Amino acid sequence: MHITNSFPVYFKVNQNGSTLIEILVALLIVTVSLIGHAGMQSMAIDSTHTANIHGISAYQAGSLASRMRANSNYWRTIEEDKAFNINISNNNGTSKLSNDGDSFYDSLLTYATDCATTSCSPEQLAAFDIKAWGQTQIDKFPNGQARITRLAGPRAVFHITLMWREKQMSSLGKTQSAATNLDKTYQIRVEP
Repeated sequence: MHITNSFPVYFKVNQNGSTLIEILVALLIVTVSLIGHAGMQSMAIDSTHTANIHGISAYQAGSLASRMRANSNYWRTIEEDKAFNINISNNNGTSKLSNDGDSFYDSLLTYATDCATTSCSPEQLAAFDIKAWGQTQIDKFPNGQARITRLAGPRAVFHITLMWREKQMSSLGKTQSAATNLDKTYQIRVEP
C-alpha cells in the first residue's frame, strides 16, 4: 500500500533577490537623507550669503575710515561740541545725503568738486569722499543706510554705522520677511 501525504510539501528554496518591502524601506531611507541634505545645503548657502554681506559691510566701513584718516587735517578740526550725523540713504539709485546736525556741516553735502581730477581743500576732499563712498554704499546695499556720527568730546571720534535689511532662511527652508527683526547693523569707531 502506498501512503500519500495530504499535506502540501514545501520545498526549501534559496532566496536570491529582495522583497518589495525591503526595496521600499531602502528607498524611504534614501529619500529622507536626500531631503535632509538639501536642507543643510540651503542653510549653508544662506550662511555664506550672510557672511559675504557682513564682510562687505566691514570692508565698506574700513574704506571710509581710511579716507577719514588720510584726510585727518579736516576731520580733526571739527569742533568738539559739534555732534552731528550725516545720513546716507538710497534716492532712486543715487546716494542721498542729509545732515541732522549743525547747518555749518551742510557744506559737506553740497560740494560738487571732483577731487579725483582736481586738487581740493581738505573740506572739499571730505565732501568728495563722503559722496563717493555713499554712492558705493548704495550700490552695495540698495536698501541700506549709513550714518557718520561725530561724538561730542575733546577728541575727534566718529562712529561709522551701516544698516541694512537681510532676508534669512528659516530652518524649514522658507524665506522670512525682510521686515521681521532682520535689521542688521555694523559699526566702527574711527579716530582720524
